[in-house]
Amino acid sequence: MEGESIYRIQGVTRLEMLRLKSTEGLQFEPEPVPPGTYGEPATFVMVVTVTGILALAAYLLKDREKKEEFAEVEEVRPDGTRLVKRVRLKSSSEKAGKEIAAILEQIRGHSSK
Repeated sequence: MEGESIYRIQGVTRLEMLRLKSTEGLQFEPEPVPPGTYGEPATFVMVVTVTGILALAAYLLKDREKKEEFAEVEEVRPDGTRLVKRVRLKSSSEKAGKEIAAILEQIRGHSSK
């Protein structure tokens, strides 16, 4: 991952993590357990490299039927700079390809590697 931006999205459930863990370009980190509580983390952070960015876009669109929502995606650049991007999610089954392209444009923006 050296030399390229990575993207992070929080709140991934254990079931989603198990379904996606073999996808190239995706890694998962447990979210920290809050102080004073015990047990295993309930959710995970998805860490996405450039090779997994299409999987991230598809993940963000899943289960969205003609609804508009927003998700926060954190970009971590090679120099350590962190940017949080608010990604607009709007889907309908007829336009899934266009929506994936729109999400990719929002995530990548005009940043350079």
